[in-house]
Amino acid sequence: MKTTTPKSSAFKSLVLLALGLLALAFAQPASAANIAWSAAAGTPSIPVDKIPGFFIWHTKTQVYLTSAGNTKKVGHIFSGAITVTGGTVSRIVGHKLEKNDYLTQQNSTTIIFRFTTYDGHDNMHFLLTGGSTISFTLYHDGSPAGNLVYYGSKKKTTTGQNPVVFNLKK
Repeated sequence: MKTTTPKSSAFKSLVLLALGLLALAFAQPASAANIAWSAAAGTPSIPVDKIPGFFIWHTKTQVYLTSAGNTKKVGHIFSGAITVTGGTVSRIVGHKLEKNDYLTQQNSTTIIFRFTTYDGHDNMHFLLTGGSTISFTLYHDGSPAGNLVYYGSKKKTTTGQNPVVFNLKK
């Protein structure tokens, strides 16, 4: 059995993820910062090998998150947590994941993940049932993803907020 030590990169990633989850738990995002969920509708055209980033979209009750990399030698680490308030997530499926990537449903409202993405895409999709908001706390190479988050078919970008919070009622 492989152990995680304080010096390992896996341990550091877990610590960063835990800190992000704590920040998410105590964050009280202003309703003005919430993005209308309708703005995240539709499948975007995701460039291959061009720009690293997260791409978020939905089609009805299916939610998609893709990480896009742009390097063949050293992959980018994409990690984070997705949490729905007042609803549930289920039927989580990962695609194109590498050996050490993971995708875990922590409970009925939260998914945690870590992908190493090289010059292609890693992605997941899941069923979203109900809810008032969905929050994406996202990290790129251990730092808040900031302006590397795109959503909807028009690939709108966030203004650097972390977490990115969508209002499911709009």
